[in-house]
This record gives sequence, C-alpha cells and structure tokens, in this order.
Amino acid sequence: MSYPFSPDPQNKGLNPDESPGSQCRGIAVGAGAAAPLGNTAKSVDQLSVDRAARERRAQAFRLQRTAAAILPTERVGLCRWAVVSRQAGVDVHLTEYDGGTVRASYAGLQTCGSVWLCPCCGRRISETRRGELNTLLGWARERRLIPIMVTLTARHGIRDRLADQLEAMKVAKRRLRQRREWRSLKGRIAGTVTATEVTHGQNGWHTHFHEILLMDAPDEGEALAMLEGMGRVWRACLVGVGLSGGRVAWQAQGAAAAGSYVSKWGAGEEMTLRDAKRGRGKGLTPMQLLGDADAGDDEAAALWRTYALAFKGRRQLVWSPGLKAAAGIEEMSDDDAAQDEAQDDGTAEALLHIEHGDWTGRRGWRGARHRRARVLDAAETGGAAAAAAVARDGGEDRGLDHDPGDLIEADPMRRAKLPAGGLAAMALARMPSHRRGDEGGDDIIPPPLYKGGIMCPGGGVITTTNRAEGIRQ
Repeated sequence: MSYPFSPDPQNKGLNPDESPGSQCRGIAVGAGAAAPLGNTAKSVDQLSVDRAARERRAQAFRLQRTAAAILPTERVGLCRWAVVSRQAGVDVHLTEYDGGTVRASYAGLQTCGSVWLCPCCGRRISETRRGELNTLLGWARERRLIPIMVTLTARHGIRDRLADQLEAMKVAKRRLRQRREWRSLKGRIAGTVTATEVTHGQNGWHTHFHEILLMDAPDEGEALAMLEGMGRVWRACLVGVGLSGGRVAWQAQGAAAAGSYVSKWGAGEEMTLRDAKRGRGKGLTPMQLLGDADAGDDEAAALWRTYALAFKGRRQLVWSPGLKAAAGIEEMSDDDAAQDEAQDDGTAEALLHIEHGDWTGRRGWRGARHRRARVLDAAETGGAAAAAAVARDGGEDRGLDHDPGDLIEADPMRRAKLPAGGLAAMALARMPSHRRGDEGGDDIIPPPLYKGGIMCPGGGVITTTNRAEGIRQ
C-alpha cells in the first residue's frame, strides 16, 4: 500500500498509522476529521435545505455526464471527473459557513468553466454573476440611478435555425445602438448589462435579451418615459435583419422587475430539473432539455446539442464598457468563477485524500469518481470515515451516481492548472520537477451512454440497439 505523503510531523494528519482501517488502497483520512464540521443542532428547515442542496448537486453531476455523452469531445467530459495531476490525486474539503452550514467539495480536479454546457460550472458561475449584479444594483441605488428592465425578442418559427436566429438578434441589437433615437439618450444611460437567453417550445427556438439599463432620471416614471417609442425603433431593426416583432418584442419595466430578475438569476441551474414544474405551452430551458435527454429523450438530446454548439464560447453577461470598474466590481473569468473554492468565505478543512488510481478505478473495481455525489454527501453528514467508506465501495454497479460507459482517450498534451492550496498542491510541490513536467493531468474523457443513445460528433444518434454496428440515424 502506498501513500501520497510520508508520515512525518509536517504531515502527520495523513499518517496512516494514526487512523487504522480508515484507508482503502490509496484513500487517506486526515487526523481529527472523523466527524463533519459544525456541531450546532440544526432545525428541520435547515435539514430540508441541506437535503435539497445535496439533491441538486447529485442532479448536476448526473446531467454533466449526460452532457459529456452528447458532446464527447468537449471539456465538459473532463470537468470534475479527470484529475489535474495523477501524482497529486484528489482531496475532499469541508467548508463551514456562518450559521453552521457545511459543504463538501473536491480539489485537484479539472474544471471546464463552461456556463452553457456544464451544469456544475454553470451553477457556480451563475452564483458569481448574481453577486455581481446585486453589487451593481446597490451601487446604482447609492447614485440614485433608476434600473429599468428591458426585454428584447422577435417572432420565431419552428423552422428557424438557432445559430442564424441568435446572430440576427445580435446584429439587430447592434443596429439599435447605432440609431439616432438611442444615441439621443447618451448621458442619460449610465450603463447596461445584457443577458442572452433561449428556450425551445412548440414554435421552435426563442432567443431573447434581458437588459438592465441604469437611467439617470428623477424617478422611474421619467426613466420609462425616456424609452417611449423605442419599441418601434427595435421592430425596425428586426426588419432590417430579416426578422419581425409584435407589440411584445420590446418590453420595459421598472426597478422591481430588474430586482426580481437578478434575485432569480441562475434559478434554472438550481432546480432539480426532473421535478421542475412546467407551464402549459411554455418553452423548455436548455437545462430542462438536458434533463429530458438524461431520461432517454433522443429529440431533446439533439436539441440540446444544437443549443450547446450555438452558444459555446459566448459570454453569459455583456457589460457596457467601464461599468464594472465604475461599480468597483473586479473582473473574474468563467474559469475562475467555476472553481468550487473560489467563492467560499467559510473555514475550510482538508478531510480526505484519494489517490489517482482509487479515483478513476482499477480493473474490476469502480473508482470513487463513479460515486462523486455520494462521497460528498457522506463527508457532510458523517465525516471522513463515512466518506472514505463510500469512496472505497467500488463493487460493480453498486451505488453508482451515473455509469459513464467506456473510456476514450483525449488529447494527451492538454494540461489544466492545479488549484492553489490543499493536499493535492502539497503533494505536487514535493515531486521532483522532471516528474511534474512529464506526467501532467488526467486527460481521459469518459462519454456515458444516456438511456436513449449517444450523439455522433457529425450529427445523428447511435441508439442502444444499433451501437454495435455503428449505424448513424
């Protein structure tokens, strides 16, 4: 049996002799971490909140593997699944927040930083962006600016291609900015933030913009009056790019609508999608389409793939130049915002270390990554010993979060940056430099087979009945 650290006083928390029976293969338990952080009795309401948070996390992990199946060559297949360094392995951290809430997370895993493709990164990034928007609204109140919520949309049909519709909407919005009517408001609009959203319903793809305008006006009524007539201008811009719009193509609402929108920002990522309430005739969000794909709906999988390819690489929010700096909001990339520890303000503790082979698994034994959600659940509710027991429970088809299917090799030259701090970073620092340079990260992308089949990179679906013959439908 090998251990990532030697049992010296500098690292005696990982001394295997101090915790007999707490390791399996390369799973090491930190000293004094047998129980979860926080010993304050929790109310029934808090227990329900904790349970709901764990359910959302498990759902996000599951949908992430479905996304990897639909787009097997994208980085989402590596996210929170492949290690940064084979030598350093994976750590489980516990963070305690004010009020006694405890959350577990992983360190030493790669992240994709995709707000559109990844349910896990999307949740974390949306939390960061919601915080930025709340900070912006607070800054606007201090300066007596009036936030106005504008929704821009266009007529759409079942035959519309999403990529074409999205590009046409962007061009129409750019033309709106160039119109004399809009430029006449220069000096009265202190800044703008634009979010792009899309749903799919019985009339096809519905792309729309939500834009927060910070207006320099005496009151809300005056701010809305300044925007009267802009609906006509917007509809003219739509016609100029081959689209059209009715009376609802331009909608302007006051500060209450802007605040409500910000408070609900990222709610789609927070829902347990399979149980999400859906109104009659309403379109499905991309995350709901992904949830249907996970349940075996091939059409939903094809639609989600179309969405993912159209939105990949686009910004979730577009701020007007200089607005973030004026509001004192630091720039943070999606990659940084996606890190599990990036937003944690609580007290963190390294609870458990899992070596690379025990994370990925060996022949006849499924690694701990097949039970990602259950390991974190056990760490939060039972501490290190409980998490180690789940991590080592690798019996075939027993207690899996999601069966990822066969492994395929990705680009062996791809390297991800190791997050600072934690046991994994300490292990990497102890390695000889030539080993650090030669080994790199774990670039194995395992595309799971969702129940209905797997998407082909060139389009179409290989179903479970014809996969052996490789027939594309």
